[in-house]
Amino acid sequence: MRFSIVLLLFNAARALQAPPRRTVSCRPAAAAPFSAEVPDLAPSLQEALKQRNIQTPTPIQKVALQPLRAGASAVLAAETGSGKTLAFLVPTLQRALETDASVLVLAPTRELATQLAADAASLVGESAVQLIVVGAATTAEALKEARVLIATPKEAKQAFETYSLLAEKASQLSAIVLDEVDALLPQQKTDRRSKQSKERAKAQGKKQRLKPPPAPPAADVVQFCIKRNANTDLQVVAASATASRATRDALRKALRGDPYGRWSTNEVEVLRAADASQESA
Repeated sequence: MRFSIVLLLFNAARALQAPPRRTVSCRPAAAAPFSAEVPDLAPSLQEALKQRNIQTPTPIQKVALQPLRAGASAVLAAETGSGKTLAFLVPTLQRALETDASVLVLAPTRELATQLAADAASLVGESAVQLIVVGAATTAEALKEARVLIATPKEAKQAFETYSLLAEKASQLSAIVLDEVDALLPQQKTDRRSKQSKERAKAQGKKQRLKPPPAPPAADVVQFCIKRNANTDLQVVAASATASRATRDALRKALRGDPYGRWSTNEVEVLRAADASQESA
């Protein structure tokens, strides 16, 4: 009898125990591959990315690849080292390969232009990339066949205005890229005096405090190209660490002379990378 009571109490105690806790494995979702952002990425570009062991896009690339692939003109805003170079090179080269066109990339310094040339060459081959910078040696045939022209503004302005071959090349561009656009289109000082103050100074024979500054060479190159390029799908992409209002205004001013009205109504979109908290979530 006593054994039966003990057994009954034992079974009752087991029944009251909490059920075993399920163990749930919480692993981060696998990052989407580059091809997920650009499903029709050219096999040559896919292989080039594979050779560089680039498998998944960075945050700025995830934001920029699809709009730029679709032909949008935009400003990419992300810090140095975030992957902006591939964010604009991959989609603009994809479009150029499809239409047998070329891409012009402007950089503020010779060193940055050389670095960009190396990045572009890793995607399309060295023979398809030509530098227009101080000390660069090239030929007319090489410039004619180039898929990517990378230049500093002053040298690009001189070359485009001097050589008819490059003027023809300008008409065949599918994209114009301005890397480090803040340095290419620096903020210009403006005379903020009132109209009355200016008129009073003029009546007194005083000199104007500020003369209208000349346009920066990069703006001259952009205007030269857009005036000779009737392609309705011509794309302008700028890359910046800040994408300040002054920089965007300078870019808008450079595009204002477009005789075909391609940017007269559409605001150039600013694409920013998702912040770290969103990425980790």
